[in-house]
Amino acid sequence: MRNDSLLKQPIVGTRADIIEYLLYSDMNAVELAGRLSINESAVRRHMDTLETGGSVEHYYRKFEKGRPKKMYRLTTYGKALFPERSKMMLTILAEKILGKLDDDEIEDVTDSVVAEISERILMDAEVGDGEKLLESIVSALNEFGFRSGLIEEDGSYLMTNNNCVFRDVSPVLAEWACLVHGKVLEGLLKNASLEQVEYMGKGERRCTHRIRFRNGV
Repeated sequence: MRNDSLLKQPIVGTRADIIEYLLYSDMNAVELAGRLSINESAVRRHMDTLETGGSVEHYYRKFEKGRPKKMYRLTTYGKALFPERSKMMLTILAEKILGKLDDDEIEDVTDSVVAEISERILMDAEVGDGEKLLESIVSALNEFGFRSGLIEEDGSYLMTNNNCVFRDVSPVLAEWACLVHGKVLEGLLKNASLEQVEYMGKGERRCTHRIRFRNGV
């Protein structure tokens, strides 16, 4: 059984070396002992800890001769320990695509993206009116990693985004993504006025929109 308390512990030293080797190929304790220059019993103790932490799992592989051997491989969690660079690649791709479009084409793409995101939010959430709708939007934004919150204040609502999911992209792409974000909110909150009162792009701690429903809902 996976021990979630071990997930928070850094993987360093010999265990980090094991994770590195398993990234390239599945191995058994004998193979790992040879790579690490330690005995098999020490390898097995490390593997027990890594398995309990959820980064490694084992299975048995049959060979032409002898009994099946216990093999170790990385789990999905174990593979996620290695840094990914997909955001960098997708940023470059998006910039190149946007650079080849004229203003009308960019507007069409933007509207299409806004419609797709809005549809997913409405599809996945139990949408109602007023505060219930806002809570559904906040929940959906948190699925995207915004670390959003909702505060009721003086007859209005403050929707806060404490994490900028566009932090690692270029300023051009971040500006476009923020535009999409704003349009999504405007589309979902047609019966409300929307005012951005805090903006991380200006060095402020978070992005915040003040929302006032026109019919007082």
